[in-house]
Amino acid sequence: HTTTKKRESLVSPADIADAIASRQPYAKIRLVINGGEPSIHPAFWDIVEACSGNADNALFTNGRALCCVSDGKLRRLGEVFRQITIPFHGPEHLHDCITQVPGSYAEAVLAVRRLCENGCAVEPKCILNEKSIAVGWQAISFLHDTLCIPAESTVFLAGQVDTVTARENGVQPFRYERYGACLSAVTDSIMQVYSMK
Repeated sequence: HTTTKKRESLVSPADIADAIASRQPYAKIRLVINGGEPSIHPAFWDIVEACSGNADNALFTNGRALCCVSDGKLRRLGEVFRQITIPFHGPEHLHDCITQVPGSYAEAVLAVRRLCENGCAVEPKCILNEKSIAVGWQAISFLHDTLCIPAESTVFLAGQVDTVTARENGVQPFRYERYGACLSAVTDSIMQVYSMK
């Protein structure tokens, strides 16, 4: 489901099934379902089933709509998607400010916990920006203590990109030349904690 100011395009379950069926024999394709927010697509669960015909699928979601679905549906996501990525923009007050949705942090945290409990491979994406660094967001304690991410999980650390939406939300991009040492320190801390598990 993609939305721009110029147009909206909805992908149907049939489109996905056709893409899988049209691949060359023995060819591998990687399906990445993102958006907009894919979990609010009117045919989201049909799209999940359409993806089940492919071996390498990834879902990028804010997690909000997944915090209150049944355990059975969450287990199905884990069977279909090799990777489920949920972004976090900092501590609760900052995350909610950047997303402009009060309560979005709590919903995303709950979604991660429930997905993990149901055997899904969740890969949190910690988005570093000038605001999250300014408030001293400790990505390592967040991952370890708040999300309880298992050691075998992949963790993405990403710099905030300079986009129109980010500027509208008052978020400055992550500048590696200014904060690169901080990023290296966070990465080293994550590796130390998970090497001890």
